[in-house]
Amino acid sequence: MIVSRKYNQRTKKWNSRVVKVKKGYEYIPVLMARIIKMRKEDANKVTRNVPLNDSNPALLGPTIATKPQPSSKELFLLRKSRFEKANPDESSTDDL
Repeated sequence: MIVSRKYNQRTKKWNSRVVKVKKGYEYIPVLMARIIKMRKEDANKVTRNVPLNDSNPALLGPTIATKPQPSSKELFLLRKSRFEKANPDESSTDDL
């Protein structure tokens, strides 16, 4: 960690700050070699069945709704359209 100092003209005080260091990716080739070695030495290969953890999001329900979903037919019948007349018995002057 590299620390630097900077003078604040408004408060008339010196402040310290941490200077960010560029990332280094020297560990990537070692990590890749270890992964390849483990895959080569694996007896069961990729075809084995690995169970999911209980906390895996894939095991959660398909929706976050707290009540069961109605059928699509019910939703279609309950929909409201702004183009349909409120009461078909009433005559409207818009039809002229």
